[in-house]
Amino acid sequence: MARWKKIQNFILTEEVTFIFDLIRKKSLFLETLLLLCVQVLSDKEIGNFPAHKAYYCIEL
Repeated sequence: MARWKKIQNFILTEEVTFIFDLIRKKSLFLETLLLLCVQVLSDKEIGNFPAHKAYYCIEL
């Protein structure tokens, strides 16, 4: 079973919610999920996000 790791406090965007819906349905391999999470992270300006929601990613 994969463990969840808290990376940083983020707003949960639609893209992130979509990723987690897929992992809950077991529709993604862990490597794919990790790549998607990294892409979401790299596409965002982290400093501009309010830190009131936690963003989690798979720890392989």
